[in-house]
Amino acid sequence: MRRTITILFPLLFLITCAVAQEFDPQPLQNEIAGLEQQLKEAKAESVKYTGGLIKTLIDSRIQILEHTKTMLEQRLAAGNYRLKINYTVNGKEYVPVANKDEILKKLESETLRVVQEMELNQKEADQYSGGLIRITKLSIVALNQQQLAMLDMKRCAVIYDIPLFTFEGASPASVGGSTAPSIPVPSEETLAEIDGMFTVKLTGKRVFEANYSDHLGLKLLLTNNTEKDIKAVQGVIIFSDLFDSEILRIRITMEENVPAGQTLKNNDYSIKLNQFNAEHNRLKTIDIKNLKMRFEVHGIIFKDGTVVNR
Repeated sequence: MRRTITILFPLLFLITCAVAQEFDPQPLQNEIAGLEQQLKEAKAESVKYTGGLIKTLIDSRIQILEHTKTMLEQRLAAGNYRLKINYTVNGKEYVPVANKDEILKKLESETLRVVQEMELNQKEADQYSGGLIRITKLSIVALNQQQLAMLDMKRCAVIYDIPLFTFEGASPASVGGSTAPSIPVPSEETLAEIDGMFTVKLTGKRVFEANYSDHLGLKLLLTNNTEKDIKAVQGVIIFSDLFDSEILRIRITMEENVPAGQTLKNNDYSIKLNQFNAEHNRLKTIDIKNLKMRFEVHGIIFKDGTVVNR
């Protein structure tokens, strides 16, 4: 005899459950085990701090991990009891997304990008034994870890047909009566405002040899467009041609003291060229008249100790 059971799902919504035919618990068990290990590591890291931005970001990541773990544990319990879950969102039956592969591919690509950014930030933080720059780098690493936890949460939601987030073809959902945790995405206006705080202009380039390798020397004008003195800036220099086709991106940290409202010349930056790299060769040979460059600000440390991050 078929049974229909109505329960209140603590994590999300009203759920109708019916007998399921097949269920393999191993994937969910593996996911949960991985989350438990991440939680153990994150909690051990959190106790190292008594307060501040880094601890706040770590604790936020812990909440996301715990939320994901609870979500999957409930899905596992339903499977173990041979129950099929059907979600009802705002009075309507939730229909799982149809383009799972496309969404998962985008999430995988974004995860890889964040991992690469995190590794680079950690590497740069390790160059310092202390000080404001190290703290800033570690804060960005903590933010990257939080982003990865959120991306993994979204991945699980897609794989296991849980209506946590608004995906293409899915309905938005709330969690426990409130919106699901998310990482704020700065508006285009905010990003433009941050980029406008510190601008870099290319005025010349030259090729020279050093340590048996060709280098591309850059002549730059660094402008502080704020009302406060700048101590250091981190960002990405983006080179493109006249058609705005991107040639090369270079991450750069400028530990320059640039007074408020002033412009400094700097000819000390150079790029080691790889003769087997097509982008490097293109940048080496292109006429500066046909070369465009813009600077994307990722972080600014002011002399008064305040920090702005993208």
